[in-house]
Amino acid sequence: MGSAVAGASISIGVGEASAQSSSSRRHAELYAADLHIVTITDTSVTIAWMTYAKRHFPYFTEQDAVPADSEVRISRADLPDGSAQVHYDASPTGYHQMRIGGLVPGTTYRFEARSNGVRAVPNYFATKLIDPMTRDGFFTTLTRPPGDYVQTVAVLNDTHVGLGEHLVVGTDETPYSYFMLEDELAEIKAAAPSILLVNGDLTSEARPHELRKAKEILDGYGREKVDYFLTRGNHDRPHRASEDPRAAYETGTLLPKELEASSGSSASEPFYDNVIDYFDLPYQQMWVTRRGNLRIVGLDSSMAENSAGGTIRPSQMEAFRAEMASDPSVPTIVMSHHPLSLEQAATAWGSRPFLMDKRSATQVEHIEASAQGAFLHLGGHTHRGRRSRGHIATNVDFLETPASGEFPNVYTLIDLYTGGYMVTSHRPDTARVRGRMVPERWSSHGVLPEGTLYRTDNRNFTVVRDLSGLI
Repeated sequence: MGSAVAGASISIGVGEASAQSSSSRRHAELYAADLHIVTITDTSVTIAWMTYAKRHFPYFTEQDAVPADSEVRISRADLPDGSAQVHYDASPTGYHQMRIGGLVPGTTYRFEARSNGVRAVPNYFATKLIDPMTRDGFFTTLTRPPGDYVQTVAVLNDTHVGLGEHLVVGTDETPYSYFMLEDELAEIKAAAPSILLVNGDLTSEARPHELRKAKEILDGYGREKVDYFLTRGNHDRPHRASEDPRAAYETGTLLPKELEASSGSSASEPFYDNVIDYFDLPYQQMWVTRRGNLRIVGLDSSMAENSAGGTIRPSQMEAFRAEMASDPSVPTIVMSHHPLSLEQAATAWGSRPFLMDKRSATQVEHIEASAQGAFLHLGGHTHRGRRSRGHIATNVDFLETPASGEFPNVYTLIDLYTGGYMVTSHRPDTARVRGRMVPERWSSHGVLPEGTLYRTDNRNFTVVRDLSGLI
């Protein structure tokens, strides 16, 4: 993997790169690939790629990264090619990430990324097929919604604390799932959001030591139910002791029998809810909080008896129905770890059995459709960044935010205005995150990015709608 980390880029100027630039140090064998846009805001873009020794098939056989320099050429699309501004970093690295600021809102730019003079290409099949920004080398900066800025909501999901522990046994190194969350939280804190939402799969498998570590990291950020709120994901469900005899699940709180829905040979074996021993997060109960005139509702879609799919039990559904009916016009964000809309089920790997069950999903949409203030439903679980339409709740934008603990390793910021909202995804720019990105790209035999990156404009976009009720 790349042995060094690129530092801050320098802007060389308009026109051709200087003698320092990568164009003067071409490497015939170098292959610059995995090009993708991480972030687009109203005034900036962040572009990433990786460098390898030779061209290769993008899946199955993990490739070692080769350190090289980093260069991005960027120019307004309505100006000649010779007007490109060159941003260059000589620090050798196998993973390249460059942020270009000072851009004009609502403006289309062309760009090229290079290392040692070799142009980076978007070799993911799905990216080339469905993401025109990366494929064609053009992007358009966002425009802020009209009206007054109100607040920012930060979102994490699928942090999977506990992953990577086996890689550092016997060393003093930090597992990557620990430092990924720590570095994301540090950047989020600097953004000063009004609230942080952690939308499920906080841990790898809700083992007591994973929950203990997750709480330690999160409490370093702030206070639960004050600064940050959580929902459960399928990995945070209650477990039986036999699922991992080494995990010590049996040291946790016994799940009441009335909350079990199991059958079969193991039905007599109890479930243990270790989550409740560390977080104020009762199983299959919703919560609600307000930030000013913004209402946020968290639904628990985890199932003790199902390691993948999700549901909303009748008691929680009735509580959700009553809450939404109590103030139907207040601007509302709803979050559940499992996505639920028909479009989400039709396009996700695993389809409906992997997402929220149809009965629950249909009821949630009907409830949201009856509350005109509901405007956004956040989901995780699929690890992808994708926007979908509601089949019943056409007033709601159903948004799957990308995974934070696995590729693409980002957090999401939602800037709320009285005239809409702006969504952007961000990858921490730290030495240890950069050093982890090549292995992350090759996880799941290199196929994972195909399903998680999706389209740049589904991870970074602006919605114009009336949110004047926020003030």
